[in-house]
Amino acid sequence: MPNLSFGKIAKFPVPIRIGIFILTLFLSWIPLAAPIYFFGRDANLASILAIALLYIEFIILVQFWGKKVYQQSHLLRRYGLEISRRNFQKFFQGLGIGLVSLFGFFILEALLGWVIWQSPSAKLPQFILEGFLVSVGIGFAEELLFRGWLLDELERDYKPKVALWVSSVVYALLHFIKPVAEILRTWFQFPGLVLLGLIFVWAKCDEEGRRKKEEGRRNKWMGTQTPTNEEERRNKWMGTQTPTNYKHRLDGGVFNPKEKDKLIYYQQELLGLPIGIHAGFVWGYYIINVGGLVKYSSVVGEWIVGINGNPLAGVMGWFFLGAIALFIQRK
Repeated sequence: MPNLSFGKIAKFPVPIRIGIFILTLFLSWIPLAAPIYFFGRDANLASILAIALLYIEFIILVQFWGKKVYQQSHLLRRYGLEISRRNFQKFFQGLGIGLVSLFGFFILEALLGWVIWQSPSAKLPQFILEGFLVSVGIGFAEELLFRGWLLDELERDYKPKVALWVSSVVYALLHFIKPVAEILRTWFQFPGLVLLGLIFVWAKCDEEGRRKKEEGRRNKWMGTQTPTNEEERRNKWMGTQTPTNYKHRLDGGVFNPKEKDKLIYYQQELLGLPIGIHAGFVWGYYIINVGGLVKYSSVVGEWIVGINGNPLAGVMGWFFLGAIALFIQRK
């Protein structure tokens, strides 16, 4: 396909762009994944290898997509994925927030008499290590997919609030693919998943951190511009564009590739915090659930503590997520 055709894809509506991306990904993955499933003797191992291969191809396709479709050579960095001290700091900060808040949730339920703490098993250290590895993998994969690629595609066409809600609802829907009977039984989980998706987007839009990043590096990029000259330079590039239209202008070819990369670098939002929070939630729940650290007392119904012991599927979990959402926004 000639480069001109790739460039035209960028002007397609976002549902069509997403469809083309997903179709391309699966068409390139199936020929390589089929032998793994066909010749693999261990079904679990085959599934792990096939999924890992799918995600590797996803990252490769993202790089190709950025260069050919959007003429942006650092699309992963635009998504907020970069190797930097600040991103690692945000990751560990988020990991602490997720882990501490999850254990705090169960401690509160224990104080209310809704759960009873159990003696840890001898395998608890193993569960802690396994849980950490699993949680980091899940946090990285899902945040790059939903708060990286999907959110970026949506923000190219929609206003930030629309992209926020659409990405969060899609995140919840894709985690809710199950038999109809199970959907009806566990529908309480859906609002929790939507709220969780909102939290991760808000964590990525860490306004204070983004402001400090921009202020700390603006002089390096713009030189010794005075506020007046800086404003004139901005107006020369943006005119009377709104922030949303400015994003369209960035994607529409007004800036050359080097200018695009530079602008993206200085205005990006990082994935470190949402990856960390996501991993912290998964890690804490893995330790408690797999380690058998709590037992539900049946003092209150499942609709309060969570269907099948899942905090997302209960009213208490909704309040818990709401408190975290307020904390992230105020922070």
